[in-house]
Amino acid sequence: GLPSLPEVSWADDPVDLADEYARAGAAIVPIRAGGGTRIKALEAFAHQTPVVSTTLGVEGLAVTTGQDVLVGDSADALAAHAATLMRRPEVGQALAARAWSLVQRAYTPAVLRARLTAALADLPEARP
Repeated sequence: GLPSLPEVSWADDPVDLADEYARAGAAIVPIRAGGGTRIKALEAFAHQTPVVSTTLGVEGLAVTTGQDVLVGDSADALAAHAATLMRRPEVGQALAARAWSLVQRAYTPAVLRARLTAALADLPEARP
């Protein structure tokens, strides 16, 4: 089973993730393989929860390491970043505030809709 640590809580099938994010000191995104949009990181940003991630976990997002997210690609680096957030909550608060601002500037449905509309307008018209 999973280790029992006083600093870590495990949520089994939570009904409302907003409650989990509100209680969390950080969201850890240890993605080491895979592709696609980094929804978990964006979800944490949108809930104003600081994020500790691997490089791949935030790949493709317009984040600045150390400003919006703490990034480490080894277990030791991820643990060190998590420990920093535990010891210095003000660091997590600043990360979360900047990441929330990033979400508002770049990842809301309205912003994404506008980008898609602009991209579609730039496509050449289909010709018979």
